[in-house]
Amino acid sequence: MRSLSRDPFARLNVVRRQDTGFTVDRTPTGDSFGERMYSCAWCDTVRYTPKGHPFTYRYGVSPDSGRDHFTLQGFCCKSCHDSYTA
Repeated sequence: MRSLSRDPFARLNVVRRQDTGFTVDRTPTGDSFGERMYSCAWCDTVRYTPKGHPFTYRYGVSPDSGRDHFTLQGFCCKSCHDSYTA
């Protein structure tokens, strides 16, 4: 989990977490289940780790009280997340 920014007045951090998929299962159309599951919710892009596994970033907030809250959708970058939630 990486902290992207801090809001001292609201006492929380904006954070992102990387969710990684595995490209083992194939659908009848030939695409990978992981690629479909780990595509960006805004632009439908699939990003890959150096080992070839698809992944997305999930963004959320981490208040000082301790319980993190993340979005259900995965995104390829912060700009796609900002466009989707705007």
